[in-house]
Amino acid sequence: MNSELYIWSVIKKHTVNNLITHRVLSTASELYPLIRIWGQILASKDRSGILLPPNYILKILPTGSFAKGTSIVGETDLDIFISLSHKTPDNLATIYHSLAGYLKLLNFTIRQQNVSIGISYKDLAIDLVPGKKQPGVTYDHSIYKRKAGTWTKTNIYKHISHIKGCGRRNEIRAVKIWRKLHKLEFPSFYLELSVIEALKRRSLAKLFVNFARVLEYFSCKFENVSIVDPANSNNIISEDLSVAEKKHIAETAYASLNQSLDSVIW
Repeated sequence: MNSELYIWSVIKKHTVNNLITHRVLSTASELYPLIRIWGQILASKDRSGILLPPNYILKILPTGSFAKGTSIVGETDLDIFISLSHKTPDNLATIYHSLAGYLKLLNFTIRQQNVSIGISYKDLAIDLVPGKKQPGVTYDHSIYKRKAGTWTKTNIYKHISHIKGCGRRNEIRAVKIWRKLHKLEFPSFYLELSVIEALKRRSLAKLFVNFARVLEYFSCKFENVSIVDPANSNNIISEDLSVAEKKHIAETAYASLNQSLDSVIW
């Protein structure tokens, strides 16, 4: 089997099919009533005497790789974004830790990540991201960045649209498979934007050639390139990894370029 057919066969093996999609969405929807109860708890905390809405949660929706069409089997199964009203009085750190505490009370084992809280539910790995909608007719939200102890503006709708329209989703899937197999710490959105950057002005035709180009980019340029959130030019996505973490990705990519393809991705 030539390299092009081989890499397509690997992607097919790791593809999330319709049965998995249905199971993930159906199972995840079971969490929504529990999340809405947390929204009611947030509203009930205000003691100012102001008439409160029954729930600060505006919307709960699946996002991330699943919504963008770049997910693979064995990754986080689903990202759930929790959109809160801009009238929510708590600051973003309090909101984040309130959700974490609530999930603990429900006996979930939680993983406090940078902007999300990870849980396992019925064999699914689910990341929950709470965000406060900014005022006005906008989909912009403010989210907490735990590692830096600060916040940033984001727009998940722009993220989804940007990746779905990039024309590089197969290359992204291939690189995500490589990341998973080599156990790399590499946030998905950073990875997706890096693949797009690596293949800027490159042909859409050859998957294997493009995959190799991405590995070359990782090994030579990646560490020094600033990757910016397309929804917020002040949010530097490439700052989500340390110098040491980037170096490890670059070294792994360099090693992969000198190995047979079936030792790099399988």
